[in-house]
Amino acid sequence: MKGKTALGIALGLIGGGIVLNLLGISLWTLIGYLIPLLLITIGYAAFRNNNRQLGVILAALGAILLLLKLSKLILIAIVIGLAIWAIRIFIGKKAY
Repeated sequence: MKGKTALGIALGLIGGGIVLNLLGISLWTLIGYLIPLLLITIGYAAFRNNNRQLGVILAALGAILLLLKLSKLILIAIVIGLAIWAIRIFIGKKAY
């Protein structure tokens, strides 16, 4: 029974990967975001288990990698914020 369960899970993961690929979502993209999160998690676990230097190094490395992955989204958020700020400045000024 355990072999059939493992086979079912494996086939489900393979099928899910094929469906995601057909939808245009690459598994490598998801793994690219998962690895920095795993580094942060492992760093936190090492920090909690009195291996503070390794924990800080791994967590910092994971945070830097995640920041690099999310840099486009952060840039878009900054641009939208600046555009809203500029609109508020122009609306607030009265033409006399």
